[in-house]
Amino acid sequence: MSVPTGTPPLGSTLIDDPNAIVAGKTVTQWVEDYVRVAYAAPATDTTYPFVDHTGSAAEALNSFCSRMYFITGDTPTGPRPDGTFYTSDRTFHIRPFQSVLVPVAARADSEGDGIPPTPLENFQGAPEELVLKVLDLPYPNVTVNLDGRTLTDLPIVNTGIFDAGIATKGSSGQAFTGADDGASLALTGAGGRYAVVTHLTPGEHVLTETLNGVVQHIDHLVVGDCYHNR
Repeated sequence: MSVPTGTPPLGSTLIDDPNAIVAGKTVTQWVEDYVRVAYAAPATDTTYPFVDHTGSAAEALNSFCSRMYFITGDTPTGPRPDGTFYTSDRTFHIRPFQSVLVPVAARADSEGDGIPPTPLENFQGAPEELVLKVLDLPYPNVTVNLDGRTLTDLPIVNTGIFDAGIATKGSSGQAFTGADDGASLALTGAGGRYAVVTHLTPGEHVLTETLNGVVQHIDHLVVGDCYHNR
């Protein structure tokens, strides 16, 4: 009888259904939680979750043994001399029991008293109507690849209006929205294309996001145990 040798193949599950239940909540509900947690984070160079070039903000944002790990946002930097942009290349440390929420083409918006309104041409209406209008704007069709499997045409997540708390001084929510100290973020919404990764086996999983044939992000999901994964 032969004995298997070498490293076993990596395993994972990709989910793109906004209504799928993962770790007790729908993907849409996890998106709401992500925005609340991101808004509450300090707005510093290393903890601002909406532009995280290295993954350091994600390390600060996520609790050590939470059920869902939130991948932070980023934008390709540049341009290079030839006009193209540098690909974001980051590393995230994941525990085997965690699922991972990936904002592929995401948007959040908050409106109301003490918050500069998002400029939309010819828009006239109440703040909550503006939030919904912003969420209805088009999202790029980004392709996701994980461990050799590809997702295209991800469905759109639309949370509708939810309460994201208060814009505290120095918070990422305040920096992101431009809100006054203490302004209510009760009229907040989030939308876009999201994926959730579950059942990650130990090892390094590579997740790439591609738009129009150009790789935008390369994220290394390094899966270890809860206490010795680094």
